[in-house]
Amino acid sequence: MKVLVVIGCQWGDEGKAKVIDHVFDSGYTDCDGVNYGGAKLVFRYQGGANAGHTQVTTDGKKIISHTVPSGVTRKGVYNLLMPGVVIIPDVLIGEIDGFNSSETVITPDNFGIGGRVGITLECHRLEDGWKGGSSINADLGTTKMGIGPTYTDRARRIGVNFAEFLNEDSFRRALDRNKEKSGRDFEIDRYLKMYAGYRNRLAPFLVDEADALDRYAGDIAIAEGAQGIMLDGENGSYPFVTPSSPVRLPVDASHRMGVVKAYTTRVGEGPMPTELGDPQQINTDRPDQRLTEEETRRALDGDELLMGRLLRLKGGEFGATTGRPRRCGWFDAALVRYAVKIGGIDNVVLTKLDVLSRIPKLQVCTKYELAGVPTGIPMDRFGWYGLEPVFEELPGWEGDIRSARMFGDLPKEGRGYVDFVEAAIGRHIDLISIGPKGEETIVRK
Repeated sequence: MKVLVVIGCQWGDEGKAKVIDHVFDSGYTDCDGVNYGGAKLVFRYQGGANAGHTQVTTDGKKIISHTVPSGVTRKGVYNLLMPGVVIIPDVLIGEIDGFNSSETVITPDNFGIGGRVGITLECHRLEDGWKGGSSINADLGTTKMGIGPTYTDRARRIGVNFAEFLNEDSFRRALDRNKEKSGRDFEIDRYLKMYAGYRNRLAPFLVDEADALDRYAGDIAIAEGAQGIMLDGENGSYPFVTPSSPVRLPVDASHRMGVVKAYTTRVGEGPMPTELGDPQQINTDRPDQRLTEEETRRALDGDELLMGRLLRLKGGEFGATTGRPRRCGWFDAALVRYAVKIGGIDNVVLTKLDVLSRIPKLQVCTKYELAGVPTGIPMDRFGWYGLEPVFEELPGWEGDIRSARMFGDLPKEGRGYVDFVEAAIGRHIDLISIGPKGEETIVRK
């Protein structure tokens, strides 16, 4: 099996779903001559409903998925959830129903859930602050979906697998063990009754993930990562991370494609060296807002808070899952340089270059300093807070670039920005996204 892995190389929300769309629509051939446009399998290997992937159709319609792999809109493509993923039964059913009410119908013929996938229960969500409950991780800015507590239970060996969830006797025994070992106070019979309907709805999608992979052993597959490398539970900006690993795969990768925005965003708490403005002042922003002419002028004149808001509103930087405003900042090449190394990235896709149009002066962080001494990504979590980003200023460009279809169609300053970023991160930029639609993509190889 030839496997293309699509991984975000920042803090998530880089545009991975659009990249997968482009691969299917236009193909992508790696240095060994493998064209991944003919993929027959797309699988998710980590994360849960705390991730949101947005796809835009040719007529401008948005399709948002949280757990179901992005290949589900493609005919003849099988979509698989692998161990490493956790599911919230009612949320997943709602997502399936949402697709089924559109042109995409999800059936066991195009979607499967591995029996060893984890289950997020009501108790996990309550512990994560759902419905106003208290959360020990409130200071981390989680999505309150219960994902962290689910992975914690799996690490403690008291979690519930999908196959166990579907078998009433096994589910009861797994709940009994969880209750005993965790000290939680929930009624097992209530859970059995509450989840009975969900189990019946999801049962047809049960598959043995090993058999499913083997069925496509001679084919081409796409592995879809959730979040991004800087949120990786082991390699990211710990402890402000997700509990799963976008870096670790269940199968060997043939090619690793990294996806980065032309600027930096982050949702939730944690360090962000190139952030523009105070993260506590962004919560009033809404997707339908725009800056006034005066605010725009001040942003372009160097007001950092307003420049952060300008990027957020121009780029539509609001979470696909939570709707939360994303924190925004200049492109951080020091951060991405680390991510492509730790992620074994072969090439990079640069997204949302169009958002930077009409900004006369652009900044790129090329390195960090700590007390005046050059340094890399901190291994000590407390080292983040003394970092000083070192910026290089680049000229911006005027006009809309979304009609460009070749690299040479971009203005000189746009090409210069791409070339500078490529040199700064140490990986070739093969694709450039200049808008949300599939055709708004420049191939540069």
